[in-house]
Amino acid sequence: MKISILERLLHAERHRRKVHGTDSSFVPPVATRFACEVHQAPWVTSLSRGHFAPTHLDKEGFVAQAFTDCPIEEEGRLLRELYMTLMTLHGVFGWDNVRKTIVEARELMATAGFEAKHLVVPFADLGDVVGSSLTQEEAEMLMMTQGCVADVGGVRILTVGDELPKGSAILSTVPSITGVYNRVYDHVGVTIFQANRSLVLVSDEVD
Repeated sequence: MKISILERLLHAERHRRKVHGTDSSFVPPVATRFACEVHQAPWVTSLSRGHFAPTHLDKEGFVAQAFTDCPIEEEGRLLRELYMTLMTLHGVFGWDNVRKTIVEARELMATAGFEAKHLVVPFADLGDVVGSSLTQEEAEMLMMTQGCVADVGGVRILTVGDELPKGSAILSTVPSITGVYNRVYDHVGVTIFQANRSLVLVSDEVD
């Protein structure tokens, strides 16, 4: 994947690269934190090893976010890890954030009072969603030049190759509501706000 899908789904914050010593060597970022409000719970955030886990506000009202080593062309695996983590949390906590079809996912998001903004689908399902027979290279070029493959009913369609399983999808709301994306060179941090409803997952295997 040559572009960042996560940067499109989330609010992107910019951090300068830090250098150290006389040789100006790059100092990899470890973690950051940002102020949040109670209504933005629950949070799911990235860990240093490329996994995700629930987190909480600290005593000062901040949420921490760890950076993981992930070049932009490898972000697909991070998106897949986020999808699988949210599916697991759906089962553990009984979150109502998974539907069998994209139509049902859009209905759920509307019921929650959120506006659907982006839909991420595997390339295997792209033709069914946008009604065309684009190649994967053509789809990636469209995302690079116009920000999405297509706009369907006000929702911008994105694709991640085979990083998501066929029959799955991720529907997101407004980026500033969905979460925060931080990238410093080859290191990235991701935190999802209202993780039980700002992203609606699609899985044709859900009961």
